[in-house]
Amino acid sequence: MKNFLALLEERRYWGKSAVGLIIKAEDTGNILVLRRSSRVNEPGTYSITISGKIDDGENAMRALLREVEEELRYSGKIDNPKLFYTFKDKDFIFETYITKVPTEFTPNLNWEHRSCFWWDMKKKIKGELHFGTKELLRKKKTELINF
Repeated sequence: MKNFLALLEERRYWGKSAVGLIIKAEDTGNILVLRRSSRVNEPGTYSITISGKIDDGENAMRALLREVEEELRYSGKIDNPKLFYTFKDKDFIFETYITKVPTEFTPNLNWEHRSCFWWDMKKKIKGELHFGTKELLRKKKTELINF
């Protein structure tokens, strides 16, 4: 599996801009974690973002809502996602947003993920993290806990 810097060297991005959404449950304070399927980049790794490219004619919010519907089949309310972190690399930008939902829910995952769980951030995720999640947690874990 390639590391973060190797993937950056290749600059293999889907388009010029993408977004991700971290979902935190208000009732437990837990974060939704997704395990990536064998049919995507970085298979088998764990990610805390539902993410994808921003399609032509979309803004970041519309892309976030579309990705949540496509990947989780979640149709509950997503209230006012807040920009949490921005990654830039030459002409590519990835914005990570964060939101809270009232309670944990059971997603109906599409082909991009093979499993999921709600993560108590006091515990360590057992398994390999997606390079983006690794980097995000390295830089912003305290802010994530306090959100």
